[in-house]
Amino acid sequence: MKKIYSTLSLIFAITTIFAQIPAGYYDSAEGLTGETLREELRSIITSGHSSNQYDDLYDYYESTDNYGNNKVWDMYSIHADGTANYWFYFNNSQECGNYSNEGDCYNREHTVPQSWFGSNSPMVADLFIVYPTDGKVNGMRSNYPYGETDSPSWTSTNGSKKGNCSYPGYTSSIFEPIDEYKGDFARTYFYVATRYKNQVGSWTGNADAVFAGDNLSTWCKNMFLEWNALDPVSQKEIDRNNAVYNIQHNRNPYIDHPEWAECVWNNNCTGSVEDPANLSAVGVTTSEIDLTWNLNTNSNDVLLAYNTTNTFGTPSGTYNSGDPVSGGGTVLLAGNTTSFAHTGLSSQTYYYKIWSYDGTDYSSGITSSATPLIGEPTNHVTNFTVINTEASTIDLNWTDATGSVTPSGYLIKANLSGSSITAPLDGQPEADATFVKNVSAGIETVTFSGLNSNTAYDFEIFPYTNGGINIDYKTDETVPSATGTTTDVPTNCGNETFDGITTGSSSYSTGSFTGQDGSTWNYTDSRTDQDLGNGAAICIRNGYLESGTVPNGINDITISTKRVYSGGSGNITVKINGNTAGTIPYSDVLQTNSINGINVSGDIVLRFETPGNDDRVVIDDIIWTCNGSSPSNTLPEFTSTPITTATAGQTYTYNIT
Repeated sequence: MKKIYSTLSLIFAITTIFAQIPAGYYDSAEGLTGETLREELRSIITSGHSSNQYDDLYDYYESTDNYGNNKVWDMYSIHADGTANYWFYFNNSQECGNYSNEGDCYNREHTVPQSWFGSNSPMVADLFIVYPTDGKVNGMRSNYPYGETDSPSWTSTNGSKKGNCSYPGYTSSIFEPIDEYKGDFARTYFYVATRYKNQVGSWTGNADAVFAGDNLSTWCKNMFLEWNALDPVSQKEIDRNNAVYNIQHNRNPYIDHPEWAECVWNNNCTGSVEDPANLSAVGVTTSEIDLTWNLNTNSNDVLLAYNTTNTFGTPSGTYNSGDPVSGGGTVLLAGNTTSFAHTGLSSQTYYYKIWSYDGTDYSSGITSSATPLIGEPTNHVTNFTVINTEASTIDLNWTDATGSVTPSGYLIKANLSGSSITAPLDGQPEADATFVKNVSAGIETVTFSGLNSNTAYDFEIFPYTNGGINIDYKTDETVPSATGTTTDVPTNCGNETFDGITTGSSSYSTGSFTGQDGSTWNYTDSRTDQDLGNGAAICIRNGYLESGTVPNGINDITISTKRVYSGGSGNITVKINGNTAGTIPYSDVLQTNSINGINVSGDIVLRFETPGNDDRVVIDDIIWTCNGSSPSNTLPEFTSTPITTATAGQTYTYNIT
């Protein structure tokens, strides 16, 4: 990626670090070339590689593909200048699902399509292969190879294209990403051709256009080498490489050493001066960024350059401070030191590149970027208001603060109405809790949950910039406040009669529908052409039915069941938040049964599991009562009254409720 930049999230904002390659990780590859190097790299990145669960990828993306401010880093929708026609946010229920247009949802894009390798593990959930991307664009890409086209039949909002290939060596349909990400995808395929060297030859479908035997096809090799050179390794890739290593315990060697692509596939292994390591750029004031790094193992001199466009040339010869590097970059220092304070800066992103120099040749260089600290926000938000209350939740929204210094996020604090709210202190970030919420700028809404029913709460909102020990809250002037009161706990607060499900399907399948509570309900191994005589229902064989997140807890639940077709009697297991609450019996006779006294408060997820014995059980008319707060463990006061009619020798038992 060449020019993409962002104001990084609070998690990543202060420091960007070059690839944290474990000590000795590539030692066995040193001095190797060509196929011998590729085979040794295959051994290195296969050893210790932990397979991921496919369902966990959405959670992992929050650390591997976080653009900042809780935004998903989607290479199919973000433009070259860092803007986008739309954004996806983590924890905002934007995972696909169904889609019709760009921006509807995002899903898990297999850069190497699943159909090529039969959805087998570990490829199906390898984070170096699977990226978060817009669902519609992913669908348009289909299972076509990556390539280049000069006659696109379809173009996405960020300029990605679908069409017939114009790159020499292939003429069928391809998908072309924008230039800023071509290097990312090239290095992804170098990884695939190395990690899965012994498997790619057996892959099917369009795989034979990309792979020839155990290697890349000629046209793909040539194109990816061009992409690797034209779009150098970016800080995004470096950060992602480190994050993925922490999850699945292997690395993409062509991000750590992009020069190895030329060495493996072009037998160009000359000029291999080792890079410096661990380049760190940290904003320390509103006008200063401090940089540190480690010299390479030969303690070679370094050349450090910067610019604000993230475009660097290739150095040659010797330099002094202030000299330009042909092709991009201004020299900050040349010497044998390991730190530099870059001062006199303004509020924008600065990009840095550092090379080792052995007196003759320069290394390929490593990069980093940072932004000076931002001052305190100029203004508070406006229109801070409670917009909805339930028995255990209160929703608020506002209009983002404007001014010369805009916030990067907001701290919203709550307390029982009439109790004071303590203002935050600069340099002391507050973690999320029942009465504390942090929200990135641009979201303009927050929900407090786990509250007591029929209770008044006060809220205050504080804008802030920066993060960690540099967080800067605005607490002066009039702090916006709001008050809201939760509702009483309803008696029957939830029911599902399957009116939102598509009926009539006689095939057992996996699907979803919108429940009457508004959440997305999911089912597996189920059909929808059976009912209990009063409209829509669901028939589950060896699967389950699961609700979305439902508020206000649960006390009791009632369900109607009947087994259809052949089989016996049995029980459906009912789980609340993954814990078994009890069972509901079924037989070939329609029956309605309840589980009482569940007593779970707050947000819940209901799940109904069949025993897995091929019985086909119809479920309908699910009704549950709410539980706004946990029941008290304190007994009420009571008095004893003598029983004058007791019979001698008789035992009496009393229950206190």
